[in-house]
Amino acid sequence: MEFFREKAKELRKQKKIKINEMAKILGVSANTVSSWERKERNPSQTDVRVLAQVLGVNVDVISDLAEINYSTLKTGSSLASSLASSTASSFVTKIESSLSIQDRILLNGISAELHALQNKVREMESVSSPSETIANKIHSFIYKKDINSRFIYINKSYLKHLNVESSMILGRNNKEVFGWQEAEMLDELEAKAMKGFPVHNMEVIIPGSMKKRHGLFSASSIYGANGTLKEVIFKIDDVTDRFEIFDKYKTLENVIHSSNEILWIKQNDGSYPFIGAPIHSISGYFVNEFLHNPYLWLTNVVEKHDRERVGIFYRACESGDSISYKIRTKDNKIKSVKEKIFYQERLTFGTIQDITEESKVQEDKQLLLDIINAMPEAVWIADDYGGNNIRILSPSISKLTGIPQAILKAQPEKFPNYIHAKDREKYKKWAAKINHDSWWKNETKKSMCEKIAFRVVLRGGRIRYLEDTVYSTLKFKKQGVKFGIFKDVTKEHEQQLEMKYLFECVNDMDSMFWVARLNGNATFKYITISDGVKKIYNMTKAQFARKNKTLNDMLHLNNKELVHKPANNTLFPLNSKCKTTINGKNKWLQERIYKKENLLFGLISDITEQKESNWNS
Repeated sequence: MEFFREKAKELRKQKKIKINEMAKILGVSANTVSSWERKERNPSQTDVRVLAQVLGVNVDVISDLAEINYSTLKTGSSLASSLASSTASSFVTKIESSLSIQDRILLNGISAELHALQNKVREMESVSSPSETIANKIHSFIYKKDINSRFIYINKSYLKHLNVESSMILGRNNKEVFGWQEAEMLDELEAKAMKGFPVHNMEVIIPGSMKKRHGLFSASSIYGANGTLKEVIFKIDDVTDRFEIFDKYKTLENVIHSSNEILWIKQNDGSYPFIGAPIHSISGYFVNEFLHNPYLWLTNVVEKHDRERVGIFYRACESGDSISYKIRTKDNKIKSVKEKIFYQERLTFGTIQDITEESKVQEDKQLLLDIINAMPEAVWIADDYGGNNIRILSPSISKLTGIPQAILKAQPEKFPNYIHAKDREKYKKWAAKINHDSWWKNETKKSMCEKIAFRVVLRGGRIRYLEDTVYSTLKFKKQGVKFGIFKDVTKEHEQQLEMKYLFECVNDMDSMFWVARLNGNATFKYITISDGVKKIYNMTKAQFARKNKTLNDMLHLNNKELVHKPANNTLFPLNSKCKTTINGKNKWLQERIYKKENLLFGLISDITEQKESNWNS
């Protein structure tokens, strides 16, 4: 289907219909109508046909769809033939069912014929129609308007409600009588009726009631002999009292249906007179399915391994008892629920609460504890502002310290006794610092982290290096909570000692040693530079790092042609000799550079004496 959007837009503007007005008539959003005209979306065939009716043109004017003729539908439509043999009650049933666009056009044609017949009858009646006399005796608010939306009749009930004379109303429009705010909704509904659309029992606030009374608004159009709109009769039924009762019932019903819990009521015969709507969101089954099959919940919804237990609970529970169990939803998902049952006279009623999230939280907590207990590090949590109340202490503490977990949890104050004598006082001072009020009241940092390394003496006199790291945040500190991790750092300590001894040896060398990490842009980030930099270059470590940021900076001029791509592993190891001038003194240097993954290692030696010795010989 091709939609002639430019033509439709032109006709809309000619009829001075705004986009939001068109959207309300069509029952869609203003953005949808706008997207049709901007070629972003295409309307459906039904939308195009209704749009043509609103614009007062044939459908083939704004699209390539064929016009459906009422005269052919009148005899050829299945709906027409079925309506011809229908009783009044079955006719209403057909009207209330879903209709195709052809059926709607047929019914509009029938409506037009009926209006034409009604108009002929009215023309035969006298000008002072008895219908107005009857309307004046009706308590509903009835009024007529001409095609310009001005009052041409208003009944006595409406005049009494407004407390005005008819002369103050007739010949005026809504805005002139009621003001802009009260007129807005009426104008919208009246405009819809003026364009031939059905308006029946639409809820409105009754004008002149200070927004305190509610009514149901309906409209009926009257056409002249030539089929053009002549006038429209409007009716407003005051249903405020009914609304108040209905609102109270709906409020109660909405509270039940919007609750996260299912409320159900069961009679002695096993039937359910009421089940709350949340049953669908929890189980995936609709209320009617349980009303038709009272045993559906136990036989289909309750998870298999829980059915026997839940069945025993139903038969033997006391009023107020509850049970938690698993259910399987209609889309095969597992959920956790909690059901509570009460008895009163001949009724049994109860609630079913979805506790899947809470159950999942508990499962996650247990999983987290299992993970903590499986970690090689020992995790601990205390909650008494630096006291000795240990809430959680993972079993790994026994492997790390050689002390039973139960003893440390019950008597944490004895822990310093197991620390190496040389580290004991240091640990006690550190512990006193993080237990002091000033630490807990420090709000300058949102989170705090303190750590200390120390030695413990194991059985047999073995030494183990441990690190205790304590954490807390501003929120936790206000609750008196801190937590920490004990971990074995023996290997790291030994490696640090090895590196310490290595660097002491390197720094004693006449040569200069450096280690750097190669970044993506081929620049260096130095990890270490030995003290030999002073002997070789007469520079500080910082000066050397600033001057030599890339491999090209590092190599001397006569060796730079060796390097094309610094990351190319085939260039390494680099081994070169060069002559350079440092502080006015000529020196011969030998450079060796090695590469391992993204790390570079360099060794620079002063070979001046060696060179001079060779020349002399």
